[in-house]
Amino acid sequence: QLVEALKNYTSIDKEDVAKEAEYKQHQADRKLTTPRNLTDEEKFASSNMRLIKYRIRDAEVDKAAPGLVERRVEPGTTVTVPAKDDVTALSGVPEEHIKTRHVRIYCPTRSVTQSGSHGTKNWRIEFDNRERWENPLMGWTSSADPLSTMAISFASSEEAAEFCSKNGWAYHIERG
Repeated sequence: QLVEALKNYTSIDKEDVAKEAEYKQHQADRKLTTPRNLTDEEKFASSNMRLIKYRIRDAEVDKAAPGLVERRVEPGTTVTVPAKDDVTALSGVPEEHIKTRHVRIYCPTRSVTQSGSHGTKNWRIEFDNRERWENPLMGWTSSADPLSTMAISFASSEEAAEFCSKNGWAYHIERG
């Protein structure tokens, strides 16, 4: 049953692609520069048909294999995620930037030349410095390190520490 439901799932997509290609070919044959503008009623009808089609697909797959289709969350509901999730595999960061990096979590100090304290209430993370290259003529510097210029602010040091641990980075907290 699951295989048949999945075949139907992909065949509907192929039909949509074929219809869209046929429409584009029709436009090219007529050499239209802009497609026909749809009325509000036509836009509403087509979006509702698309929504109904997707709900039918999900129902067919769920009927064949209960629990396989992930549930959509209605607006306004709260989703609880476990605190100990490891996102290192999903982040897309190369392993050399996960295993060998050390992060400093700090609260920036007030500027000496200013009396204001703006920007000193948030906690920030800073990565250890990697090798840089400097152009001797112009003095420009560059680096192959994608994390060297990343600047993220947090409301508390605990939030920053949790972020670092989820990404698999070693860290230390500097309290000023």
